[in-house]
Amino acid sequence: SIRKPRILQFFHEYFDYDLAGGVCKDAKALSKAGGGRSFPNVMFGMTASVDRLIELIVKEDKQVLKELLTTDRVILDPGNDHLYFSTRENLKKPPPRDKKDKKKKPTPEELGYVALPESERINVRIPAVKYTNGRNVRTLVKLPKEERMGILTHPSWLVSHSDAMDNHAILRGKWIRERLLGGAVPEVPITVDAQLPDEPKNTLRERMRVTRVAECWRCHRKMDPLGLPFEMYNHLGLRR
Repeated sequence: SIRKPRILQFFHEYFDYDLAGGVCKDAKALSKAGGGRSFPNVMFGMTASVDRLIELIVKEDKQVLKELLTTDRVILDPGNDHLYFSTRENLKKPPPRDKKDKKKKPTPEELGYVALPESERINVRIPAVKYTNGRNVRTLVKLPKEERMGILTHPSWLVSHSDAMDNHAILRGKWIRERLLGGAVPEVPITVDAQLPDEPKNTLRERMRVTRVAECWRCHRKMDPLGLPFEMYNHLGLRR
């Protein structure tokens, strides 16, 4: 079918998930969090996968917004995406394989996916994407809902709403308050230094204690509780 770029552009502008490949990560922070040199390419490829998933959901035309926010389906390139969509248990302990099958690629089930039945599993074609060497033909599979659910837990959205060094719970909470709930967050007063303390040994949640000061909490109470649940993922979009 012919692609409709204006429809995709709308979802790019609404969700901002297409920014992931352009987020410049600090090299040390990237390595520490489990990423590598190919990280930007993987993110560009994931953006293309989300594009295609959105096209499928729009085509189905069944409670589109609800499905975008709650779907347990993802389109993946097993070669590039396995770190993001495998269970951590399987990453730490690769499944036992017959010696004769060392060169054989692991199945979706072995990588921790809940694969769709063979009759429902489909291959989808991803258009050529600049900057990525991922495969054009990818697979639509289901994931456990406790692992990821909807666009807001997809690595492309999570990375798009992070910074060079860490997660950005405040930015994510602000996005949900304004874009999803239709609320408003006042601008930062000029008398407030809107910076979290530089404490490398402390978690983001611990550093965010400064937002509980009365003059800050008036606004942060609208954002922080919405953004903190995403701390189950690190700033590369990997499950902790």
